[in-house]
Amino acid sequence: MFTAASLAGTLVAAARGRPGPRTTAAATGAVAAGQLLVGLAPALAPAGLAVAGLGWSVLVSAVAARLQGARPDMLGRVMAVFAVVLLGGTAVSGPLAGWLAGVAGPQAPFLLGGAAAAVTAGALAARRRAPSGPRRSRATGGARR
Repeated sequence: MFTAASLAGTLVAAARGRPGPRTTAAATGAVAAGQLLVGLAPALAPAGLAVAGLGWSVLVSAVAARLQGARPDMLGRVMAVFAVVLLGGTAVSGPLAGWLAGVAGPQAPFLLGGAAAAVTAGALAARRRAPSGPRRSRATGGARR
């Protein structure tokens, strides 16, 4: 399910064009919802549907948004950082999630991950709504507008 949803998310993201900050915040919110649904699911079937939602949102938020937003000369570096975070994060978070599941039950890692993603989605949405400071213009050599 995760793979099928990831493929669907990738195809939809490619069809929509370049995603912006709103897409990243929405996809992070979908990650939070999926994690929380998996953590709260009473059986395996509803958890599987929530995992499909996670596959969709992870691909939209992580890969499409970051790669499409990177400058062509920085694309390799962005991919390297993505790979390090993905692989390094798994090496660290896997044992921690296993420990948490052993101590607090199998739902606990999903609930904690969902809460962290929800806080992140809220911060992204608040950052998008917050007024920014004075902008600098490239045309005027950095002078404030």
